[in-house]
Amino acid sequence: MTQEPATVTRVEFDMEWPPGHVAMYVLDGAETILFDGGVPPERVDGASFAERSGYGLDEIDHVFLTHPHPDHIGHLRAVVAAGDPVVHAPLTASDRLRRPPEVVAERTSQTIAASGADADTQATMRDEERSIRDRIRRDFPLDAVDDWVVDDQRLTVGDRAVDAVWTPGHQADHLCYVTDVGGERVAFSGDIAIEPFRPALLNDRLDLERHRAVADYRRSLDRLDGLTIDRVYPGHGPIHEAFEATLERDRGSLERRLAGVRDVLADGPATAVDVADAVVGDHDLVYLFPEVLAALCDLVNRGVAVREDGPNGERYRLV
Repeated sequence: MTQEPATVTRVEFDMEWPPGHVAMYVLDGAETILFDGGVPPERVDGASFAERSGYGLDEIDHVFLTHPHPDHIGHLRAVVAAGDPVVHAPLTASDRLRRPPEVVAERTSQTIAASGADADTQATMRDEERSIRDRIRRDFPLDAVDDWVVDDQRLTVGDRAVDAVWTPGHQADHLCYVTDVGGERVAFSGDIAIEPFRPALLNDRLDLERHRAVADYRRSLDRLDGLTIDRVYPGHGPIHEAFEATLERDRGSLERRLAGVRDVLADGPATAVDVADAVVGDHDLVYLFPEVLAALCDLVNRGVAVREDGPNGERYRLV
């Protein structure tokens, strides 16, 4: 009997963050795979996962999570409660989520206090950090994960091979999953190789990994450059075939961000918030502040700039 070719079903939900939607994917076959988890069911407006996908939550045999951001893990608890799927997730996320919340909160508060932001903006930043980390801890229970995945690991699901590719930068624990579907080499890419825009470099937001976010992202693009991918199933934006073009676009976008930060510092020493105000334009400062801070950290790491104490927080200046 001839086996039907595998098909991919895209399941999209609205969300408040740009670009206004998030996608998860069901890959059928002898064992049904769900890539990513979308927003939590209670935040879904309109049709449920089952109504949008044609699959009941109890029909999912495997869940592959690209990274633990709130818009990519939201259905995890519901899927685990409905059935008995094997859950695969990045190994490094387990260590990060075991960090004592009070220690992380203290570190991020120190970073915010040094930012040069006014009191109201600092309070907004602290609330944003706390809210996001609370949502991740709620929606990503560590005991739900059966298989902690490492970079370059090949996973076998029935007769299917799935290759994990470590791609931090947007998030410090980010993985892409690469497999074959319908004669094509495809990537379930989460928040990298997105066709409409480059994802913000958040890594672990305002915690320790901000210092390496830019270097991490460069290495991620290098890893992906070595792959031949026919089709990309991203977490945002459309399914596309422009894999190489998106990587080239993202390299250019990153270099322009770094150049923009350098240009601000060329006018004299500035706090991180002063730099962010100058370079983010009409975009949400609180959302993009981690990326600007990561860019400043990269300039310091490479000896292009130095960080000094100032009257209103830390200041950065070119060497």
